[in-house]
Amino acid sequence: MLRFIMMAGFIAVALAIAAIAGELSSYSFADPFESLYPSLEYGNVTQLIDDMPLDQYVSVTGTVSRTDEDYTSEKGYEYQQFYISDGRSEVKVFCSKYQGPVDVSAGDDVFITGKFQKYYQTLEIYTECTSVNVL
Repeated sequence: MLRFIMMAGFIAVALAIAAIAGELSSYSFADPFESLYPSLEYGNVTQLIDDMPLDQYVSVTGTVSRTDEDYTSEKGYEYQQFYISDGRSEVKVFCSKYQGPVDVSAGDDVFITGKFQKYYQTLEIYTECTSVNVL
């Protein structure tokens, strides 16, 4: 237990020093280590789904095909939900509004970086809404 506490303290201090020194370009509420992982680049949604790099950070371009109502968790965290498509395949984007929402609507072309995962039976990209860039 003491080792765990010491390790957690060490990691917290290392992250604080890196942030102060400017080594971390951004902090992600969803995963504080996201900026340390390289993202896999995908040209479109079909390529992403064909490769199926689950639990990896990815970057992909697509067109917003539809939007769902915002979601608020039991703890009060707010999320936006929408889907992106390349005309053949579609994937859900579930983004935290912690650092602010993103203004998207059907037909918008977007570039997204986030964690590609399977939540129950739904494939999704989980990210901060600030990681969604409207093109």
